[in-house]
Amino acid sequence: MGVNSLNLMPTTSLRRATRGRKAVTDSKTSRQATKDAPYCMAYHPEPSPPSFSFPPGSIDSHAHICGPEATFPYDSARIYTPPDALLPAYEHMLRTLGVERMVLVQPSIYGEDNQVMLRAMRESSMPTRGVAVVPLDMERAELEGFHKAGIRGVRFNLVDVKDPSAGLPMAEITAFAERIKPMGWHTELLAHIDDYPEFGTMFQDFPTEIVVGHLGYFLPGCALDHPGFHGLLQLAGQGRCWVKLTGPYRIAAKDFPYEDVDRFAEALVKRVPDRLLWGSDWPHVMMKKTMPNDGHLANILARWIPDQQLRRQVLTDNPAKLYQFDA
Repeated sequence: MGVNSLNLMPTTSLRRATRGRKAVTDSKTSRQATKDAPYCMAYHPEPSPPSFSFPPGSIDSHAHICGPEATFPYDSARIYTPPDALLPAYEHMLRTLGVERMVLVQPSIYGEDNQVMLRAMRESSMPTRGVAVVPLDMERAELEGFHKAGIRGVRFNLVDVKDPSAGLPMAEITAFAERIKPMGWHTELLAHIDDYPEFGTMFQDFPTEIVVGHLGYFLPGCALDHPGFHGLLQLAGQGRCWVKLTGPYRIAAKDFPYEDVDRFAEALVKRVPDRLLWGSDWPHVMMKKTMPNDGHLANILARWIPDQQLRRQVLTDNPAKLYQFDA
């Protein structure tokens, strides 16, 4: 299937986007929640230190800043409303874990309005990079301004939106990727790879490297030999794709410690350790299981990667290269 003719919004994504238990309302908000975008759970306020030491220069490659809700309006097309999850609380969590650098990712709740993320990047006490959501016709000068601000990639959310059946204009995003390629940016996709058995060929000739979150964000119960997951491994092995070891609770059938995800993580670590990134996924928006303690959640990485040298590669070396921290 040609990349320019591909529709990346299968009907099964709509079913997935609306699954899950009722959200919990946070009483300390300015009440932007609606029937179609209810409040989700708040993050665990007291993170525990992890059972292992993060290496120097460790990078959290996936987190969001949300709020203050009373100051910044959310996008009307969102499907959830988070309680405030602000920079001081996030940095406290990182310091507790021993993480020294961060990558903020634009959440769907703000659409193409990146001001909350950009403000957090300016105010952060730690080295910071960002992944933005931008209009495809963004002017070159604006892109260059984003680059100076620390943006190193663009994100396309294919599933956690109000209308996942709307499709994604592949010809347009391919042309856009050509524009950002000279800056060394990447294209991040939030997609269910088990919806795409031809995933390994879909982005074979895409202009930029791609990044896929949540180990592929497949439906719980996905088979290890699924063609979509095999394609993900294939693209990563060819140096075309990076995979984030994030959000195991989003793909696990069971609650913490999400052991049914281990076989996928182990396959990735065995096959493509040089293409893996770790992220906290803080503040764990749209959580549909028990809200985890971030220290306990980090301990899962030691289970997946017991080798200290490999952990350093995933936590420090790989993300420093992708996000140009040392450039």
